[in-house]
Amino acid sequence: MLKKQNLVGQWVGYSQYEGGSQAFTVVNIEARSPEIAQLVSVSRTQSLTIRTSSIGRLSVTGDTVTGTSDRYEVFDFENDQFIPLPIFYERAGNKEKPPTSATYSGKFKETVLSGDFVNDLGQKGKFEFWPSFGDFTRETLKSKLPPPSASIPLTWSEFKNEITRFRGQTRIYFRGQRSNEYPLRTLFHRTGRNNLVRFVNEDIPKLRHKINATSQHYYQPLGEDFLGLLSLAQHHGFPTPLLDWSLSPYVAAFFAFDCQNHEASHLKNGSSSAVRIFAFDENAWDKSSREKATSLKDPWPDLQFVHPPAHNNPRYYPQQSIAAFSNVYDIEGFIAGLEIKFDVKCLYRFDIRADQRKEVVEDLRFMGITAATLFPGLEGICRDLRSELF
Repeated sequence: MLKKQNLVGQWVGYSQYEGGSQAFTVVNIEARSPEIAQLVSVSRTQSLTIRTSSIGRLSVTGDTVTGTSDRYEVFDFENDQFIPLPIFYERAGNKEKPPTSATYSGKFKETVLSGDFVNDLGQKGKFEFWPSFGDFTRETLKSKLPPPSASIPLTWSEFKNEITRFRGQTRIYFRGQRSNEYPLRTLFHRTGRNNLVRFVNEDIPKLRHKINATSQHYYQPLGEDFLGLLSLAQHHGFPTPLLDWSLSPYVAAFFAFDCQNHEASHLKNGSSSAVRIFAFDENAWDKSSREKATSLKDPWPDLQFVHPPAHNNPRYYPQQSIAAFSNVYDIEGFIAGLEIKFDVKCLYRFDIRADQRKEVVEDLRFMGITAATLFPGLEGICRDLRSELF
């Protein structure tokens, strides 16, 4: 029997009214309220692209999902917010009555969820969803995705040779992760969250209030200050939809091997056989001709690199930081789909044997990459000396 918690995550697919065009649709279901779904859809007319949002209420019995949806809204690009559907109709000069609710019923066939819906105006339609962008890509593009992991973990020397392919290139970014079993995913999404509208409206004001109470820089709720606030919080462990990257593959290696941690027990005790370093080519990414999200609230799926201001964040420049924003749970599946669609190569994976840690730490120290240099202040000094003396 299918349980409710099996629906938690980000479902990707299509919805379509009878006689209408397909709307690309994402269903976000959070672990904290698995009976509630945020449904966001994108449809196109000859003159504009429309992003819509609604709230669904779910009930699961065996392999059947039933529910209702309401609170229909349309994304207003100019003001970066959702507005009620009746207001959108009024602004567009549409004299028709807008729907206010719908009921739907679907069944699972293996992991695919498909079914029918009807709104309160009697308009009917169908939907079909997959549990990730990877599954969606396999079905819709009828193509195999590239393997999720590198084949054989490299030695540290082999990695340094491999990484020379990017020397002299611009807009190449690197990210280190402590295990090759971890997917590329923001900390926000790792916590079981995916509703960014709720995050921006409910969580960020609390974060901003507390940081402004202690910060020398007063963070405004909009523009660069908003992005700078997220970046600062990200660097101090608060879950955000940002991913930290570096311009340096060696800084990425420092974090992959957890070099600021004297214990690094997950590597020393053999619980991780290899670490992973991702390399991302933003030049190739721009060749994908993808449509871009315009803000955190915009429901269009995207991964884009941003340059947050470094207010009150002394770690930003020593770590050669750059951030990537994403509203996608399965980032690797999302990237792979666009790589296949546009015939580009953007994301590279390098696995390095975990037992190389001692050599890596010594090599990075020789390069001047230590906790003291990457974490300016007393904490970095103490961590660095502990690693050296104990």
